[in-house]
This record gives sequence, structure tokens and C-alpha cells, in this order.
Amino acid sequence: MRRVHPALKITLLYLTFSLIWILTGDEIVSKLAGNDAEANQHLQNLKGVFFVFLSGSLLYFTALRYFKNLQRTLNNEASLLQKLKALNEATTEGIIDYDFRTDTAILNDSMKNFMDVPDNVIKNFRQTHTLKMHPEDRQMIIDKFDVYLKETKTKWNSEYRYKIKNDYRNILSQGYILRDSEGRPVQMIYILKDVTEIKESQENYDRQQAIFRKSLALSVIEAQETERNRWALELHDNICQMLAVSKLYMEIGLSKPNNTSVLLQSKAIVENAINEIRTISYNIKPPQLELMTLGESIKMLITNIKIIQDFEFIMDFNEAYELELRMEHKLMIYRVVQEQLNNILKYAAATEIFLSIRIENGTVSVYIQDDGKGFDPEKIKNGIGLNNIRSRIQAFSGNLTINSAPGKGCELIAVFNLEADTI
Repeated sequence: MRRVHPALKITLLYLTFSLIWILTGDEIVSKLAGNDAEANQHLQNLKGVFFVFLSGSLLYFTALRYFKNLQRTLNNEASLLQKLKALNEATTEGIIDYDFRTDTAILNDSMKNFMDVPDNVIKNFRQTHTLKMHPEDRQMIIDKFDVYLKETKTKWNSEYRYKIKNDYRNILSQGYILRDSEGRPVQMIYILKDVTEIKESQENYDRQQAIFRKSLALSVIEAQETERNRWALELHDNICQMLAVSKLYMEIGLSKPNNTSVLLQSKAIVENAINEIRTISYNIKPPQLELMTLGESIKMLITNIKIIQDFEFIMDFNEAYELELRMEHKLMIYRVVQEQLNNILKYAAATEIFLSIRIENGTVSVYIQDDGKGFDPEKIKNGIGLNNIRSRIQAFSGNLTINSAPGKGCELIAVFNLEADTI
């Protein structure tokens, strides 16, 4: 129901008051004056004066109340207009106030520059607006918008290419539709935001990520092939030579049945070969982390290594950290420790090795220190062992740091985040 106009309210109030005064005033005067004609005339004059005074006061206070409400409304509108003006000047986004009934739009200055038009008010806006869309996007957006209007939705969101000046730019369009009581669109307020740089940055980031993933995959494959080649060389150059020498001793023993010393030497070589094969097999075989903890697996690894070479080993690892590690984290940490121990035992001639595994605020740090010969990290930064470790850490978006110098041992620090996804 429409609200009653203030002027009509004042008129109805005045007429109601007048009717009540006329209908009741004479009766009151008659009762007060009685049969006194002079008093009656005097009261009639006073009645007229009171009517003018009371009706004037009533109209004054009523009009004053409406005036204050009107003034408050005007002040609020002025404040709102000032805020809208500040927003219009501050924003770089195009703002459109579109009237469906007149096909007319009011544009802010940014939108006026987008469309390259002289005025802030545009008639036949829909045609002008759609013609600036990229030909490949135009019909799709028109169809989408028509469906959007028929479904009586209120929030609009779309992205397409739009001609700004002489160049097509990627823009994000977001808005809100006002509808009448029957659901018909009446007005739409929406913005156009140039997201070309954001989109290009995202696409560039995606390309870089794809290149990185491909490079990492190739590095992992290369590391795997290198590791297979290393084990093949171990078998060929070490185990096969041992067995070849053992075979030679056995042939000598067969030709000289009483020469037991040759057979004993052959036996010792075979035993060494068996131990070497066990070591290689243990290094290749993944640990049974489903049946034992990470700490237990590392201790078993140390026990097997000490059969061949003795050294002092200290480990700082709180078993409670196991609860925060997933299976792939445990396996990766185990392989990093295993690889670095192999490097130390082969090249460092170390007598003491210290291992620390810590987790703080979701970040895992693996620290391995030895008192060996040390080396220049720049000269062997592409070594097979270090590349294997680096590839494993990078698979978890982590970082590897090597601190060493000739004669000063080596520090390996591997850091990764538990929340990071494998690449």
C-alpha cells in the first residue's frame, strides 16, 4: 500500500479538527452563555480566536515534524551521495547503474573511460555495452544473462573479454539486480574490473609450475636411473670381482685337493660377497614402516652398516613426532638419512655421526653432522648422492642446505613443511 502524502495528511488533519470544532463548539458556547445574548456573542468571538490559534498551532507542529523528517532524509542522502562520490573517485573499477525500463545507464568516471564515451549517462546502453564484448564471447554472455534474468536471480557474476580503448582486456563483471514485486528486473548495479594482469600472472605461474613439475619429474627419473646404474656398478665391480676371484681359488683347490688354504680364502671371499649383497639389498629394499617406527628403522639401518664399518652414532629424535608424520614423510626422511650415511661412509672417513629430526609448527628439519674429511660443496654440488637427496626434498617443496669445507666435516640440513603437497 502506498504511503499517504504529507500534504494530504495535513489537509485531512485540518478538516477533521475543523469539523470537530464546528460540531462541538456551538454546543459548548450555548451551555456556557445560557440565555445571555451578550455573553453568547462574546464567547462566539473567543471561539473564533481559539480556533485560529489552535488550528495554526496544530498545523505548525505537524508541518515542523514533517520538515525535520525531510531534513534528516536530505542530510542522509547528501552524506550517501558524498560517500558515493568519494568511492567513484577512489575506485579504478567501472560502476554501472542500469535501468531496464529505459535502457539507460549512469556510469562512474572509470566506466566512462572504459567505454570511451563523452557522458556519464548512456542511452541504448545494452547494445552499446554488448558491442564492446569480444565477438567470441558476446553471444555466450548474452545467452547467459538472458537465462539469468528468467531464473529471477539477483547476483550476477561473469568473466569475458571487453574492448577498452583499442585493446581487448579480461574483465570480471559482478552485480546485483533489483526486481519488482512480480520478479521483473527493474534496476541493476554492477561493476567491471580489469583482471588482465591478474589472469596473466596466474597463467604465467601455472606455466612455471608445469615447467617445474616436468623438470622435477625428469630429475627424479634421472636420479633413479643414476641410482640403478650405481647399484649395477657395485654388483659388477665389487661383487662380481669377488665371485670371480673365489671361482679362481676353487679351481686351484680342485686341481690341488690337499690345498685347504685356497678353499678357506675362497670361503672368506664368498662370505664377504654375501655381506655386500645383503647390504645392497637392504639399501634398495624399502623399510617396513608399517611394522616398526621410523626411529626403529633408522636404528636397524645403523646396526646393519656397523657390521661393515664401525663408528659412533648419536640420534636425537622424539618418538612422539611419529604421530605428525604421514607414511610418505617417514619414507622420505629414511631415504635422506640412508643416502647421507652412504655418502659419509664412502667418502668422509668419519668416526662420529650425529642425527637430529625435529618438528616445530608443522615444519620438519633433518640435521646430519659428521666429523669426516669434508669437501667443497661447490665442486660436488651435482654429486649423485646429493642430487638424490635434493630430488626427494624438492618433491615435498622443501629445501636442502649443505655446509662443509675440507677438513671440517659436513652438515646437511633438510627442511620441508608437513602441509606441503608432493609435486
